[in-house]
Amino acid sequence: MTESSPAKIIFTDRDDFRSFQTGEEKSFAVIALLYSLIVLALAAVWIAMQLPLAFEVSICGAAFCVIGWSQYSLGNGMHEAVHNNLRNKRSDMLASFLTAYPIGLTLDYRDFHLRHHRHLGTEDDPEFAVYTRFPRTKTAMIRRFIWNLSGIPAAIQFLGQRERATGARGKRDYSELLKFALVQLLIAAGFWHAFDSIWSYVVFWVLPIMTVGKLLSTTRLLCEHGSPDRDWVVRTIVGRRWQTWLMGAFDFNYHAEHHLFPSIPYAQLQKLHSRNRAHAERDQSYRPFGGRFEIFDGGYLALLAHWFRILPWTARHREGG
Repeated sequence: MTESSPAKIIFTDRDDFRSFQTGEEKSFAVIALLYSLIVLALAAVWIAMQLPLAFEVSICGAAFCVIGWSQYSLGNGMHEAVHNNLRNKRSDMLASFLTAYPIGLTLDYRDFHLRHHRHLGTEDDPEFAVYTRFPRTKTAMIRRFIWNLSGIPAAIQFLGQRERATGARGKRDYSELLKFALVQLLIAAGFWHAFDSIWSYVVFWVLPIMTVGKLLSTTRLLCEHGSPDRDWVVRTIVGRRWQTWLMGAFDFNYHAEHHLFPSIPYAQLQKLHSRNRAHAERDQSYRPFGGRFEIFDGGYLALLAHWFRILPWTARHREGG
């Protein structure tokens, strides 16, 4: 690293940097909490099925959203594993069983995600089109939300994952597919046992991650890298804890810091943000990511509300001022 690199600026020495490489065990507590929420939501569904229809529909709808959010957040836990921050530097097996296989993914996603880091802001980034196609009108933003909530983009991602796994090795990894299928079969069997119907597995496990989960993940990505004024940015979003974790469990909201130092576990990102922000406020010449580094105060919902407020309803209004 050069003398002007962020590492030289933020950390006093190598030992100081190493002190930030701790806290991986905290991720397991979050994962346990997420599975507990899922179990509680499913228990609420089981109870709701004994109630009048109006109560059943409202409770099941709320449980559907809680399950989808929890699955999405498990995906954020998988992101820790992608960067080998889930006690998985030697083996991905436990991390895969806890965070990837249950939500329809595998850690073959690592190659995809690391290309995002290596090629951020270029067409070699596999997610480049997702965050650079910023909606230019209110109606375009609404359409974007509806499209990602439809489940179709999630199905496309799932099928693409299977193709990437085959292409990366030159042949299909049947052992990985077998483990993935086994976990899904066990989950389906659990639903069958609890609800006496395979459709409960589809409705309360497959559909939540395809709809709620996909909507949250794509919206979060837009907030992290999208901009109405620039082609792309790297944005940290600060706000009330409940709001940052609604969209960014595992402190995903400190996204600029994560891009600066991907090897640092989530448990240290808030501390890293404090240092990074303090230096950015002291030194106006500090311009990581070519000056595309941003901090937004107010939370994800405030950022989305701001964008919605400044966008016109139609392209005609935009052109006409």
